[in-house]
Amino acid sequence: MHTAPLYYGWVIIGIGFVTMLLVQGTFFSAGVLFAALTQEYGWSRATTSLPFSVGLAGYAATAWLAGRWFDRYGPRRLFPVGAVLLGVGIILSAQARTPWHLCLSWGILVGQGVNLVGFVPHLAQMALWFQRRRGLASGLVLSGASVGSLLLVPGMQYLSNQYGWRLAYNALGLLVILGYPLKAGQLSVGQVR
Repeated sequence: MHTAPLYYGWVIIGIGFVTMLLVQGTFFSAGVLFAALTQEYGWSRATTSLPFSVGLAGYAATAWLAGRWFDRYGPRRLFPVGAVLLGVGIILSAQARTPWHLCLSWGILVGQGVNLVGFVPHLAQMALWFQRRRGLASGLVLSGASVGSLLLVPGMQYLSNQYGWRLAYNALGLLVILGYPLKAGQLSVGQVR
């Protein structure tokens, strides 16, 4: 009995799911960081929310650029850069002492890291691997974002309560950086099915 070999596109979906879990789960954990910063520094809500607003605005303004860079450089180059920006941004955010530090670390580095490893490149990635089941493939990958928020937000809150928010976010940043070889393994050209 001969069975067909596993189509590698399904492996790409699994890698993409885990990537989206980490990337979007990190971005959604901003509420945990917001609460910790407000409590520790006594900043106003407006001051504390500024870096997160900078991150969202930067993400929205440059999502097209992530798509362009994906087309030009492919995921093998783009995803590791995004993962390193994201991880370094998280670690620097854990060291932030002033709002402007956080605007640079979370607002710019984390925002653009999420942009380069987020929704746009993953949807483009699925188009390279799937034609007939592209909707299913995209849905499976993007569901990682929801699972990430379901797992990472309470996970980061637990770690922050147990070990402090700085240690929790340093650990998350390292996890993202050390996980980047997974993203680099995603091939830029698939055998479309």
